[in-house]
Amino acid sequence: AYEIVSRDWSSDVCSSDLLTRGLVLFDEANEYRFVNLIAGMWLSLNSRADSEFAHGREIVAQAQLDRGYDALSKENKSLAPSYFYGSLLLTDDLESHSGYIRSMVTQRQRETIDLRYASIEKENFIGDNRLFVKALLILLDSETELAANPAETGPFDRALDLLDQMKDDRDSAIRHLLMGYCKLKKLERQGKGYDLDRGLFEEAHRHFMLTLDQARDNPRVTASALMDLGILHARVQNHGLAVRFFKRRQAFGFMDAN
Repeated sequence: AYEIVSRDWSSDVCSSDLLTRGLVLFDEANEYRFVNLIAGMWLSLNSRADSEFAHGREIVAQAQLDRGYDALSKENKSLAPSYFYGSLLLTDDLESHSGYIRSMVTQRQRETIDLRYASIEKENFIGDNRLFVKALLILLDSETELAANPAETGPFDRALDLLDQMKDDRDSAIRHLLMGYCKLKKLERQGKGYDLDRGLFEEAHRHFMLTLDQARDNPRVTASALMDLGILHARVQNHGLAVRFFKRRQAFGFMDAN
């Protein structure tokens, strides 16, 4: 298959359909080096406006994400950022951005993140999704502040403001997941006993349900949404529904036994 694609790269025979098929075949065969090569060819022929773009981007992103999460699960944490970074350069995918940023922060390379993204923006490898990156960094950079003040909600408000401005991936499951998380945390911090902001609860619930709808084929994101839904409903005393969400989450298993 690789010989066919390489031979016909500059001919009319080598259409985006052939490259898309190549992505599928190499992904199924776990031939990641060819996935990356074909992905570069494919992305040069397609723009976000093309009908094939979303499908092809999903194949590329999932192949790289699988490698990144596999590195994390096998304690090869130093390798994980490179897989996530490779995916975000090729696809500008939100889960790739999230995986890269979180894995780099875990390895105490926060300053490197700023340098990398300055270069990415300069080379136009990221578009509207820079708002998601900024929102996520606000939350990660505010962990000490939030831990010191249980009533603080400012970082969540700033993150939500950025996420609300997004246009390109506005319906992304990852965007809805992070927005739901921010509203869940605001609900937890602002509520006192049974005195809760019902509107905030309903907004958080809506975002998590939209996450489930958009992430039907993504077990990682689905598992995260189910966990958050369980926590959300437990907080408002909907214990029966919370248990149902937790049981559905448990079926997906865990990377870390702890």
